[in-house]
Amino acid sequence: MYIDSINTNIMSKNEQATNVLIDKSLGILQIPEVSHRLGDYNDQLTRALNRVTHSNVNTDGFLELRAEADTIPVVIRSIGEYAVLHARDSAMNPHQIGSLSTQIGFEKATVADRKFRSYLSSTAAHKALPVFEDRKDMAVKGSNWWLPEPRTIVKGRPYVSMNGDAAIGASLSPVVFLHELMHVLQTEANPVGSTDELARNKVRGELEAYHIAAQIILGMEEADRHHELLEHTPRDELDRALDIELVRINSQDSSDHFEPNDKVVSALVRKQHAITSEISDIIRKVA
Repeated sequence: MYIDSINTNIMSKNEQATNVLIDKSLGILQIPEVSHRLGDYNDQLTRALNRVTHSNVNTDGFLELRAEADTIPVVIRSIGEYAVLHARDSAMNPHQIGSLSTQIGFEKATVADRKFRSYLSSTAAHKALPVFEDRKDMAVKGSNWWLPEPRTIVKGRPYVSMNGDAAIGASLSPVVFLHELMHVLQTEANPVGSTDELARNKVRGELEAYHIAAQIILGMEEADRHHELLEHTPRDELDRALDIELVRINSQDSSDHFEPNDKVVSALVRKQHAITSEISDIIRKVA
């Protein structure tokens, strides 16, 4: 009974932290200077925040995803805490199916969804969430996946996990959370891709997500509210986002703002910004 009471209190604390995180994120997006800098992204992120729902980790280590399929699950975990996304909760969400329908047609998208669900059901392909190793691991966006044929990957329902031990005081970072929420939107917009382009698309996705973080920081500075960021986000994380954005701007030689061309990647390596595991490997080899 005592243990159950402790678990209930922990879950309530985490759920409250999620609600505070959502409120702080919405508050930031409502700052005129931030909204102006983000442009269309502001509306996209606001709509996404309205779909965010808290999820717990049950006693068996699985995420409890009891909400509607179009919601975005958020789970708060501690350093070293293990958790698993159950196969039955891993299929594409309605937004992913809608995006796929636009790309290949409703009928083909429906068939792909059905086959994905069949694969998950027959294989019980549960997906372990990355374990947070220290306070620097602040958050992660993830999903299950399916490889229906060579060179093709289908991404399932995305979730966000926040490291509760990385909080400053009682607050998790809305800047980091909005960065991860951008990754959710990327997964919803492009649920199917080529494995050949996987590394390239990871870099593209990070450049776009760090652009979001940088515009939030710059908008807060313009609103003379930059000091508020330090209440929930480490200074080195803020500096990192701004520096990656500057690298992108100064190194980009394409009309595509987030094109991960050789010049951009080389600059990231030179500055030792390991924004993906692939770039991290290059940095280690160069060093």
